[in-house]
Amino acid sequence: MTAPNPLALAAYRHLLRATGLTFRGDFPLLLSARSRARAEFDSKSTLDSESQEALRQIRHAEEVAVVLRRNVVQGEKEAVGEEKGEGGEGRWRECYLFFRFLRG
Repeated sequence: MTAPNPLALAAYRHLLRATGLTFRGDFPLLLSARSRARAEFDSKSTLDSESQEALRQIRHAEEVAVVLRRNVVQGEKEAVGEEKGEGGEGRWRECYLFFRFLRG
């Protein structure tokens, strides 16, 4: 068994940290984002750790972490009036998620 690429491990940690900060308080979305990150890293585990493709994927993971920290907006909006049929007591959940783990 070969040793894991330290750059890939660092990128994975950065991605997990970014998802934790971005989706704090929204456990279902946090779990989904982390599951997706894990699946993507697992699918790329067969790449040679020194190949250009592996380095490109590591760079992409680092970029996704930056986008999550800087550009993803997650908000919660209070319903007003009778829009929810509960006299304004209901809550709507909005999440704007602008990232892709795979490049076309």
